[in-house]
Amino acid sequence: MRMSLALLLLLTLPGGSLADYQPAEVYVVCNLGLWVEAILAAEFAIDHLPGAAMAQVTEHWNTQPVIGKLETGIALAFQEPLAGPLAVLGRLEFIAWQPFPSDYVIDVVEDSWGVLKVVDADGAEEIQVLGGRHTFNCSNWCDCHLGSPSIGLYTDEAASACCQDIDVFTPLASEGSWGALKSLY
Repeated sequence: MRMSLALLLLLTLPGGSLADYQPAEVYVVCNLGLWVEAILAAEFAIDHLPGAAMAQVTEHWNTQPVIGKLETGIALAFQEPLAGPLAVLGRLEFIAWQPFPSDYVIDVVEDSWGVLKVVDADGAEEIQVLGGRHTFNCSNWCDCHLGSPSIGLYTDEAASACCQDIDVFTPLASEGSWGALKSLY
């Protein structure tokens, strides 16, 4: 709770504000291809997420509740089948507090139980899928096309790119504002 209060105070400081900052958005998209018309659920994890000192990662899923933690594995279940061929599971919003190194990669991987799958809406069959990756500050060519079925990480809902630059958010604060921030701790 304290981190949320600190972030709220930080956002209200004079000078630099998030209103002037564009967070990096990464869409979690399931490419169902021709194999599957719609899904009822998905299970996966995302590896190499930046730590809290490097960036704030906010999750926005297209369903509730979400079971688990992104780093070790989450399960998403949809009340209404999520149709393809591109089913958007949600998006992640990254606010960088520190510079990301060149070619910083996050990956969709199996969860802690070895599961990387979706559940077909037609017959509730579990289907193993491929995992994709997203590269921040890419200095080379990035390959986004995984084939299907797969869960990938893209810059938009159309799954058109899997790499982007990320800027660091640097708030400008007055001396008095920092005292107010310190008092939260």
